[in-house]
Amino acid sequence: MKRKNIKESFYIRNLGLAGLLILFLLVIMTVILNGCSALAPRTGALQGIVHRETASGSSPIENALISVSGSNNTAQTAEDGHFFINEISAGKRTLTVVKEGYVTLQLVNIYIEPEIVNEVNFGEPIILKAKEDQSLFDTAWDAYQAEDYQFALTIWQELLSVFPESLLADDAQYYIAWCHISLEDFVKAVTEFENLLISYPASEYADDAQYYIGWCHEKKLGLPIPAILAYYTLLFDYPDSQWADDTQLGIGNCYYATDDYGNAITEYQKVIDNYPWSALLPLARYSIAQSYRMANYRTTAIEKYQELILFHPESDFCGPAQYYIGYCYYEKNEYLIAIAEFQKGIDDYPNSTWPDESRLVAPSAQFYIGWCYEQLENWEEALVAYQLVIDNYQGSTFSNGSSITAYSQERIDWINDTYFPELPG
Repeated sequence: MKRKNIKESFYIRNLGLAGLLILFLLVIMTVILNGCSALAPRTGALQGIVHRETASGSSPIENALISVSGSNNTAQTAEDGHFFINEISAGKRTLTVVKEGYVTLQLVNIYIEPEIVNEVNFGEPIILKAKEDQSLFDTAWDAYQAEDYQFALTIWQELLSVFPESLLADDAQYYIAWCHISLEDFVKAVTEFENLLISYPASEYADDAQYYIGWCHEKKLGLPIPAILAYYTLLFDYPDSQWADDTQLGIGNCYYATDDYGNAITEYQKVIDNYPWSALLPLARYSIAQSYRMANYRTTAIEKYQELILFHPESDFCGPAQYYIGYCYYEKNEYLIAIAEFQKGIDDYPNSTWPDESRLVAPSAQFYIGWCYEQLENWEEALVAYQLVIDNYQGSTFSNGSSITAYSQERIDWINDTYFPELPG
């Protein structure tokens, strides 16, 4: 039998309850004053950079998983390859880097000094080596980023041929289609997107491929009917796709392109009704107003342009909408109201441009102020309005490329020759 420590037992017996309480309080105070250092292990942090190996050196790699022995924390690399992990127990540790498609890397004997941020490799990047299929994909991707689309296309096709079961196969197929878009071979792009849907129906790119089939038909090939069919397929097969609102707008655009303004209005309205969060709402409202104007419902068109300005006062479409309010009044032969609305557009949206263009709206508005004055036979006011075009908007053009300033000068010359001829010398 082990004997008790007689001296220790004697002291404890003679301390009594009060003494034990005092001893307990002293221990607690010691812990508090030392910031719990007596109980908590000392820790440090670790940061570093992860790159992938490339033909010309290396480049940052995103979303690599970083773990360190001695810590339950993990991190993923940012876009620039940087990572940071804190609360790592001090001492020698092992760092592990995992990224799908790359060889898992372990760095041993990384010493974590407490209370500081430690650097891996003294700040130099950790380099990951790609597996064979990943290496091919990376080579193609680097070429694609460098706009060498033909070379990228060749490498991605090689990946599909050599590694048909690779997890990167659908990625390669998707970007093969995009190479053809970049090379402006839109018919071939459609075929390659269709190949993705046939070969990889469960791919994360499936809805993207379906959308761009419609997009190529609508925007690049000028084929609205096939585009409508492709867009409807996306809404049916992928109702929760990120492209759903773009697709709904595209259906409206296709009906508009075929002069079917009634169906265009219906489809544009669905963007507003079904996707109230969409950034495309101002464009949908603008397109509805344009459809009513093209269908010669000018009063309704004016109301719809005004709704756009009311609901989306910061939209880039407000300037063109205000112009068309003036233009609708001009078409209704209400010239004084048209002049006021054109002037409002110039005053409120002086720097507004036409959708998808860099041309200013204001020069056209200023020209039509002059033209309205001509219809009212207010020749002097017309001269002033046309001169403002020449003074303020040199180089401006109509949508057909003709010069607004040159045409304004023609009107000035005609008015002067007709109504204010110079007397013979």
